[in-house]
Amino acid sequence: MSKLSNPHRPRHLREVSEHFQGPDLPRNRYGYSADQVWAIKWAMLAAFLGGAMIGAVIMALVLLLTF
Repeated sequence: MSKLSNPHRPRHLREVSEHFQGPDLPRNRYGYSADQVWAIKWAMLAAFLGGAMIGAVIMALVLLLTF
């Protein structure tokens, strides 16, 4: 049973959740649709690459300033 269709959840919360979730898409066992999984993967990759670039700039500055 998905979190959205839980009959024990208050009705107004179920309606709000369904409104923001959009159409009833097939979901994985964690409750994410394929579009959400795709967006999360790309966001994690962008965060990793952004952190790597910041680290590379800091290392370059440290090397330039120490030698």
